[in-house]
Amino acid sequence: MARILITGSTGFIGRNLVTYFLKKTEHKLFLVNRDKKITHQNKKITNFYYDQKITNLISFFKEAKPEIVIHLATNYIKEHNSNDISSLISSNILFGTEILEAMANSECRKIINFGSYFQNVGNQSAYLPANLYAATKESLDNIVKYYSEYRDFNFITLKFFDTFGPNDNRNKLVDLLIKSSFTNENINLSNANKIIDLSHISSLIEHILHSISYLSSSKKNVNKKFFISGYRVKVKDIVSSIERASSKKINCNYG
Repeated sequence: MARILITGSTGFIGRNLVTYFLKKTEHKLFLVNRDKKITHQNKKITNFYYDQKITNLISFFKEAKPEIVIHLATNYIKEHNSNDISSLISSNILFGTEILEAMANSECRKIINFGSYFQNVGNQSAYLPANLYAATKESLDNIVKYYSEYRDFNFITLKFFDTFGPNDNRNKLVDLLIKSSFTNENINLSNANKIIDLSHISSLIEHILHSISYLSSSKKNVNKKFFISGYRVKVKDIVSSIERASSKKINCNYG
């Protein structure tokens, strides 16, 4: 049994991960949320509302004594406008740095961080951001590196492509296609032959579990980043698969 602190527990991956832990493990979970209304009622869970006062966050870390942090909290905006800048920086850089600082002021030195293929568009070995969101995620990666070098942190960063699975309310491609198959609404899609890399939520959880095991068992410093690839399929083949599964025709307009 491990003591695991999770941010972003209300997001798609976070919700599924917490559900998995509650059903399949005996881990003690500490959930940090920035919304006072969000609480998870379970004896295995301790909820903490972060009021933006870092001294309170540090105190909570010292009291909770987490062994590993899973930092899932993020604010994804594909195409930002001027009003989005503050929230992007606050969510994707400031909050993550405050979590790292709270770790540095406690005994926790292990973190699983998450990135996006948007940080390396066209070339996985080189930084080339697709949008401002990707730039903020890269900024936090660099800050994690600082804490690794000077505070002896162990970290694994997992960079995903697109994700899908049950109870997804993000209006992602697969979810939109499933809804369209039942509503008969027209849906506009990009090039039918465009290749999408999809990872199912169960696969993502497996990667997170492997990362926890690796960080927990390693006898040396861990500073690793991994791209996680799933199913590489064409858009038109995704449509066909959902049509077969639902026995319904999807009204697609390909651009």
